[in-house]
Amino acid sequence: MFDERQFIARVETASPESFGEYLRRPSDDEERALRAYFGDQRYDRLHSLALRKRSLRGAEGRGTVIVIHGIMGAELTAFDREGGESPVWINLWGMMRGQLARLRLADDGLAPFDPAWEARATGMMKKHYGELILSLSRRWRVLPFWFDWRKDLKVAAARLHAEIEGSLREDEPAHIVAHSMGGLVARTFIQQFPRRWKAMQATDGSGRGGRLIMLGTPNHGSFAVPQIITGLEKKIRQIAKIDLPHSRSEVLRVVNSFPGSYQMLPSPLVMPTMKPLYAARTYAGLNILQAHLDNALEHHKLLSGVVDPDRMIYVAGDLQPTLSNIKNLARVADKKGYELTVAGDGRVPHQLGLLPGVETYYVVEGHGALPSNSSILGALNDLLLTGTSDGLAKAPHRVRGGLAGSMQQEMEARERAEEEQIDAFLRRTGSRGVAEELEGRPISDEERRVEDLLLRGFAETSRASGGLSRTVKRRRRTQIEIAVRCGDICAPDAARGPQGAGKSRRVDAVSVGHYIGILPQGAEMALDKAVSRFGDSSGGDDLMLTQLSLRGSIRGELGQHFILPDPRPKSRGRVVVIAGLGLPGRFGA
Repeated sequence: MFDERQFIARVETASPESFGEYLRRPSDDEERALRAYFGDQRYDRLHSLALRKRSLRGAEGRGTVIVIHGIMGAELTAFDREGGESPVWINLWGMMRGQLARLRLADDGLAPFDPAWEARATGMMKKHYGELILSLSRRWRVLPFWFDWRKDLKVAAARLHAEIEGSLREDEPAHIVAHSMGGLVARTFIQQFPRRWKAMQATDGSGRGGRLIMLGTPNHGSFAVPQIITGLEKKIRQIAKIDLPHSRSEVLRVVNSFPGSYQMLPSPLVMPTMKPLYAARTYAGLNILQAHLDNALEHHKLLSGVVDPDRMIYVAGDLQPTLSNIKNLARVADKKGYELTVAGDGRVPHQLGLLPGVETYYVVEGHGALPSNSSILGALNDLLLTGTSDGLAKAPHRVRGGLAGSMQQEMEARERAEEEQIDAFLRRTGSRGVAEELEGRPISDEERRVEDLLLRGFAETSRASGGLSRTVKRRRRTQIEIAVRCGDICAPDAARGPQGAGKSRRVDAVSVGHYIGILPQGAEMALDKAVSRFGDSSGGDDLMLTQLSLRGSIRGELGQHFILPDPRPKSRGRVVVIAGLGLPGRFGA
């Protein structure tokens, strides 16, 4: 009998090549599992990327890119002394039975609190980083690096160095693309192992290595962290609801044993007023270890000089309601003690993300969705090769006034909606016995939605709405006229204008549809033959649109169009638009 959960575990630990193969040619059982785990829309995007990668015949990799996830972006599995294993993060049914406690660390921040269980990072969540991995894999050799995000950043940096030593030649160039906390791991690696970082730079001008691209990295911390420590952060409340055997204070004892979290407290080197956050008395009654706070402050000092404008690039999310200050440190556990801004990605305000002198680009997107944002994915190749991109904004987006009063209400409304979803789920399944019974069953849509909810804000799928993108100043609207007439698509000038117009109207564009993986046929083939006679092609196997499809220039992703000038005489500036229809059989679904 097919075991969906074992199959998904293999997917999560798979190499980029194996991951792409799982998505390209799944069996019926495998596709059902993949759709249940990723969701239909995310699966279709990943499937499309996997097909595109295969369609680039003869494409040669340009070098190596190491991909590093952010906080909560790696699976954590607990192992007992007999070798038995228990997925904990993120395993909804296990969390409902209290297994989150197996992640608690001892006071040294290294050993497990319960010696019967040792948790380790066992895979990168491809649900949230799969699009990034597959997009880069089309032209680069990709090495996903996952780490235990609970522990000190220096531990992760040492592991990264060991992975690089084992995967690259001594002088082999390589880039790093890192999301969120992963950027801090990369900068810690640079500080700890400068010789290896120097060796990763391509010296031949090829652009094959040497850059660090940070996606929303909290280089100077995040105000979400003091809210996590105090239990004010909504994720703590949500996890405490899911963890049926334990109270919120017990969940906090687990979470507050993670040294990695403290290292992302707002830096007093950038905001001196935040220095009290590094004193245990600020968190009265929470039993916070001063040693963790001291270590965090030292780490900010350690990284303060790790800034390389020639080799670093920062991509910032923008126009998301983001915590930006604590007005009153006596109210660190009170929402009213915090200030908000839209100059941030929902987790990291620009003030705490950007590094001096480092080239910065801005995109209207939330923190967790930066690795799957289509604009960022489209710009990464240029950023890696040349260090620049024309596809991303180089300045923060402008907003209309009057937002300050609505941001708090918007955030609270989102939190209420999320908690209502969790409450509804718990009403149907909220008992340890039910959780134990359901854990071995096939993955359900509801299970996926709740797990996605617990990660929202830290790791998630890009949203078309883009948060507060509605506030971006838009250009003045233009109008186009569309007429439907029966005729020959290869002879557009014969099309008549609207009824009663009395004369032909100019046709500015001729469009046909194109599916992923399907060469031109039908109307597209007819148009291909018509335009190829006047273009650079000579007909036959050299049909223009067919060749562009074979080369991967015309891809067919849903909503992504390929435009080229109509080469026929007297076209008067007309263009041919090849409209992407997505996967065969899915258009309109």
